[in-house]
Amino acid sequence: MTTSPPPCCPPDQRRLPTVAVSGFGCVGAIIVGGLASWVWPPRTFHAWLLVLALFAGVFAAKTADRVAVLVTTAAAILVFDGLSTTVGAGVVPVGDLMAYWIPIGFAALLGRGQRWLRPRA
Repeated sequence: MTTSPPPCCPPDQRRLPTVAVSGFGCVGAIIVGGLASWVWPPRTFHAWLLVLALFAGVFAAKTADRVAVLVTTAAAILVFDGLSTTVGAGVVPVGDLMAYWIPIGFAALLGRGQRWLRPRA
């Protein structure tokens, strides 16, 4: 009589590696930031900020890995910073650039909090 070998881990605990999830998040932030800068002109850089903050919040709400959320949030901040200093040069106030990081971080924090409040199935 043969028995099947036990699974490597329970089905609810199977996850992608942190590096893969972080990589997906960083590539997603770059794509979302690039699309936002393509759709909206540099004068409306607040739309870039809103789209990247929305991406960071949704990614934080849907991802279980905390490190991947932190890396992706940092990538979204860096993408906004890069877009603001290259594409939006002369339009975006560079001295206040650090103040624009707060909405992206706050959106990720809200997304993570929403994940904590969601009931476990």
